[in-house]
Amino acid sequence: MPPIARRNLLKAAAVTGAATPFSWLLAKNAPPAAADSPAEKSADEPVDITWLEDGGLGAAAGSTFGVPWPKGAHPGDRTFALTTADGKEVPLQTWATAHWPDGSLKWTAHAAGEGLTGSAYKLTTGTPAAPAKKVTVSESGGRITVDTGVIRAVIGKDGEKLVRSVTRGSTEIARDGRLVLLRQGDLDDGDHGSAAWERFDGEISGAKVEQRGPVRAVVRIDGKHRKGRRAWLPFSVRLYFYAGADSFRMVHTITYDGDQTAGHESGDFIRGLGVRFSVPMRDQAYDRHIRIAGEGKGFLTEAVKGITGLRRDPARRSAPLR
Repeated sequence: MPPIARRNLLKAAAVTGAATPFSWLLAKNAPPAAADSPAEKSADEPVDITWLEDGGLGAAAGSTFGVPWPKGAHPGDRTFALTTADGKEVPLQTWATAHWPDGSLKWTAHAAGEGLTGSAYKLTTGTPAAPAKKVTVSESGGRITVDTGVIRAVIGKDGEKLVRSVTRGSTEIARDGRLVLLRQGDLDDGDHGSAAWERFDGEISGAKVEQRGPVRAVVRIDGKHRKGRRAWLPFSVRLYFYAGADSFRMVHTITYDGDQTAGHESGDFIRGLGVRFSVPMRDQAYDRHIRIAGEGKGFLTEAVKGITGLRRDPARRSAPLR
């Protein structure tokens, strides 16, 4: 590449500087961007929804997706309906997440329940279908009860137990869901053993219902992790419930407010963070199994108590296992 003379470089810079106001003037007098212009398509034209993940829209217990809209396409109170490719109505819950300055819809969110098959759907204006089993929410005293039509969860508004109980029919399948934090004061050096650690438990400061169905319900729980007089690491936990689902989704968000200065025992290094549930065990020990999911679709399954399978007790218990 030949060298550029200093005189030519200064000339080019002067031309660029002179052109800048003119470019601004052209932009000022140009028509507005396409995103801000009124929609050219009919507002009643269906929008094709294609599910990209494996298993289709009903692969999870419930699904939520968003749709953008051009300015002026739909008023703020517009309702939408969802149908399959062959015209079958799908229960849907819709809410606005953003509006244009004129009040029309800019973004909408849509929730569909479980049990759907296929990956191609159409979103149209109209009245949505109602789910066969609606998700319901009720509040009483210091607790919130959410019923999906299959399971019922009792959520605490105070104390340490976020999810007090989960029942299916008349059977309790889990209880005492709580947050656990393990803190250590310094980093592990890997040569002289592990650093000392201590346990903090999540303490609820408040809970509120963000959505009440009929397809999706959301409960938000806020608080901090506490041990004794110290409370730190604020958390927000959102529980998502879908109509007709036999499970719920938990999203755990933390805000780190500790000290990460290494080299002294008063630091705040997170050793472990998670949620624990107590599960009632009713069957005999040999009829209980532990399943660990792998990276693929397989499971490692082991019995809590092994049995020989023989009608009579052998002389040596280890013999049948060889």
